[in-house]
Amino acid sequence: MFRIRKSTKYIVVIVIIAVSIYFAATLSGIKNIFKTKISVSIIDDESAENAFKNAGNDKKIQLNYTTSNLKDFNNSLQKIYADFDINPLYANDTRSYYVSVFDFPDSLSDQVMTKLRGLEKLNQEFLETADPEKFKINIEDHIENKERVKRTLENKIDNAVLLTEDRISKYNDNLTNIQLEIDSLRNQQKIFKNLINNKLVYVATLYQDASQQVTLRSRRMNMAKNFLLNFLILLIISILLLIIANYFFLWIFKLMRMLGIKTSRSSSGGYSYGGNSYKSKYYYRRPKKVKKIYKDENGNIIKQKVTKE
Repeated sequence: MFRIRKSTKYIVVIVIIAVSIYFAATLSGIKNIFKTKISVSIIDDESAENAFKNAGNDKKIQLNYTTSNLKDFNNSLQKIYADFDINPLYANDTRSYYVSVFDFPDSLSDQVMTKLRGLEKLNQEFLETADPEKFKINIEDHIENKERVKRTLENKIDNAVLLTEDRISKYNDNLTNIQLEIDSLRNQQKIFKNLINNKLVYVATLYQDASQQVTLRSRRMNMAKNFLLNFLILLIISILLLIIANYFFLWIFKLMRMLGIKTSRSSSGGYSYGGNSYKSKYYYRRPKKVKKIYKDENGNIIKQKVTKE
């Protein structure tokens, strides 16, 4: 029979527990418990982004929502459109998201924005103001310059006594082109005024299933349960294997005795006679302290000495 040191037993127990924890964590997937996240769709609509980004409105607002019912959300948004006579510049309705870009007069800002902020689960609101350098061009000055050139050409045509017909025809063509440019600038002026007076809004609504959060929580709970179950199973299997290994080695030692094979532990420090093992006392007995006292003829102590034997 063989014996294991106490420190070795502790090491074996620690190794068994550590190995059981490692394989239980691997099998249950609990190592990735905090990496498990809800799969959320994203809004990928380049047309909506460009319509919002390239618009020249003085004030732009982006509203980001999440909803568990896109149909109800869209119905609420359509009601706001109808109440304030809003026509979206761009809109796209998909199964996973809804986007819309629209503008409205700044005079309706408080009413419209109150309605929009009251929609289901507004997550983010961004305000963007236009770059002043972008609209630095003074359209009115351009119109005045064109009007001045137009009057000059009209005077030349009215006083065209010495001018040829070709020259007069060219003046008339130039006059027509200048008038077209003036009309275009006036249209731009109207559009620019509308942009300044209108507020642009970009509504981005993402569909999110409410049951996903519950599913994520239950998935993590299942991971924890599987980890504990696998840990107990592996621990029991390790203990059983250890017991089996112990009995196996005991059987091997008994078999070696029956065959007369001596092990290094049983054969060292003694000898066998008649089937009985006699071990050397110097090998197995611990040295004892011996106190020696020396006396004279009268019984007086002369010397004391302690030795180990």
